[in-house]
Amino acid sequence: MKFLLSIAVIFVAVSLSHAITSIPINGIKASATLPDLGQKSYRPENMIMKKNVHPFYQVWAAKYKDNPITLEFLVEAQELDVITLYNGYMRDSSSYTNYSQAKTIRIYQNTTDNLVKTVTLLKPQWGGYKIHRPDIVVFEKPLKNVFKIIIEIDDIYPGKIYQDVCIALVKFWGFPRIPRKLNAGQVTDVRDGQVYNTIKVGGQIWMAEDLRHKTPGSRPFIDASKPNLKLPKDAGLEYPESDINNRICPEGWRLPLESEFANLKSSLPESATFDDFFSTANRRPFYAIYEKGNSGIDPALLTDVEEFFYPTDAYGFNFSRLTRRYYDQQCIEESGGEKFAFASYWTYDAKEIPLWPDEDGNVEVKKLRFYRFGGTDYCEAMLCTENYHFVRCIMAPDPVDPNAIADSSVTDSSEAPANLNADSSEAAAPANSF
Repeated sequence: MKFLLSIAVIFVAVSLSHAITSIPINGIKASATLPDLGQKSYRPENMIMKKNVHPFYQVWAAKYKDNPITLEFLVEAQELDVITLYNGYMRDSSSYTNYSQAKTIRIYQNTTDNLVKTVTLLKPQWGGYKIHRPDIVVFEKPLKNVFKIIIEIDDIYPGKIYQDVCIALVKFWGFPRIPRKLNAGQVTDVRDGQVYNTIKVGGQIWMAEDLRHKTPGSRPFIDASKPNLKLPKDAGLEYPESDINNRICPEGWRLPLESEFANLKSSLPESATFDDFFSTANRRPFYAIYEKGNSGIDPALLTDVEEFFYPTDAYGFNFSRLTRRYYDQQCIEESGGEKFAFASYWTYDAKEIPLWPDEDGNVEVKKLRFYRFGGTDYCEAMLCTENYHFVRCIMAPDPVDPNAIADSSVTDSSEAPANLNADSSEAAAPANSF
């Protein structure tokens, strides 16, 4: 059989880290600190996330006298990518405006002889009790072999009343664990000469890039709400369903089943997180703290929930984060809306999603034939009117029944072929995988 794909036989072991995670702070020192006043504490350890006290009820504070103030954080990381910092006394609006905040900081790695970054923090802007905006410091080149971070406050935004500078919370994000080896390779689509990276996970070989093969209906990603959006260099094309029904993947490859997308994480180590699936192109970290509980009760009884998203592509999938936002208030995810829902991919199969019944009890059923990371079937079926999605291919024979796609008869990954047939056995990847 003549295949329309040239496959690189040699797979390369690529070293990639585990998921980016919060790095523990083993100790804090401050060159200046206000003395405790009654029940108010201003100690430097207040900058560590608290389990039983909301992080904005206690802060570190020190009197600023035109001389730099130094904070030393003992952290151990093989790689440090991001620092998040909640600047100011955020207990309420008066505390936020009356006390001073850090303005210019210098960041040193391990010793004060190694300056790695100078940052001007956000200008103070009170957004309300539950809308706290952290400063997010991203290192263009991640810091390696970190055991201490020194933050020097060189200038402040003066408060209306006090020269005392306050910081509520500091967190460090990176990779504290040992790197992992991946089974990576390359394939060339001889239809157009496009070269794609590949990755083997759980016995399956996936393309590690979105398809870029041009068809009559293909187009670059567009978003009417972002007309000046800059696409990554390796961005794939979007395809209409008419192209999908015409076997969009090269021979020997096919679209993944919906279950194969949904179950990807089960093939990865337990330490894998949602962040690990996505491309690092033009990445932006997101960090926020949400308070759960009635704000009228004792602050010690409230529960604080942290959210952090920073795409790592730690397992080589390189899924796109390009997406159009169309959710409404009826489809708010527990994670704070659809901000962590990314990309939509055509699937080999489809499934029927019943919507809420109308006034007469009639239930509309919509067919869903794409998968969106972080989305929900009901919200996608109800709200998505877009007929263009990305394509990601996996190595497997063509469907035995050409009508299987239209009939959506394949609904379980166990029904899909696991390997190429005998004519392409030379393309098999090494047996070792995650």
